[in-house]
Amino acid sequence: MQDIDQELLQQAHHGLSAMSQVCGAIRDSDLGAAERALIKVQEITTKLMTEVGEKTRVRMQAPTPDQGDRD
Repeated sequence: MQDIDQELLQQAHHGLSAMSQVCGAIRDSDLGAAERALIKVQEITTKLMTEVGEKTRVRMQAPTPDQGDRD
């Protein structure tokens, strides 16, 4: 099992919170607040995509251990 990246998880939770703010603002017909919250969602998503992409590239470059490495 792989370790959970706590920083990425925290950022993802911030994204969920911002999206909840969008929903609340739309429900309340406060389009200005909805737009501001969507901008925050976009910022968080962009940052997450960059960080996840970098981590994926690093993992793809690392050689996969074979059975001989485990003995």
